[in-house]
Amino acid sequence: MQVFRHYCRPKFLGSLNKTLSAEEKFIIESTPFGWLIVLDGKLKLSRCLLRELCSRWVERSHGFVVSSRVVPFSLLDVCLGIGLRVVGDKFDLEKIENNCKSRSFFKSSHVTVKMIYDEIVKRRNECSIDDFCRLYILLGMSEFLFPSRMGLVPGGLFRVVDDLGELGRFNWGGLVYDFLVQSLCSASMCMRRKTNATYIHVRGLCT
Repeated sequence: MQVFRHYCRPKFLGSLNKTLSAEEKFIIESTPFGWLIVLDGKLKLSRCLLRELCSRWVERSHGFVVSSRVVPFSLLDVCLGIGLRVVGDKFDLEKIENNCKSRSFFKSSHVTVKMIYDEIVKRRNECSIDDFCRLYILLGMSEFLFPSRMGLVPGGLFRVVDDLGELGRFNWGGLVYDFLVQSLCSASMCMRRKTNATYIHVRGLCT
């Protein structure tokens, strides 16, 4: 039997949330991601439930089969579920952005969520509160909203988090929705093909 794996585990974020100061919370809560501060690192999802969701996914309808009918999964569900706006600018999550403040903290060509966490812990007492909050939100988005198998940070996020005051102008709900739908389609297709793969990997927030 194929084993389903998901990567939406805010372990590092949950650890940081225990140590946030009142000022740090205030700045983070002024962005669209203020709810990140309440996440617990013990958050889990049943693999059996994940398998059931993927087996019921209908790609062309973007919905789940329930009692012989397709229940749509829409942008509104993302909006209601986590409070992210579904209007505004979109950007390429995978676009490589090297010439920006948040990217300058890392010398490696690829950045992982663990590298962000380690950088935050190392610089906690010396970096500015704005830099801390930039890295914190970058970690939250990469570990919870756009998680990946290798824990890699989407390249397009670095420039976006440079300006905390501008985070509200982006269509975050649409980006999260597209990311998850793409993953559900991929996992569902893998199930239908009945491949010999031992694991089926599912990315995205709702996983």
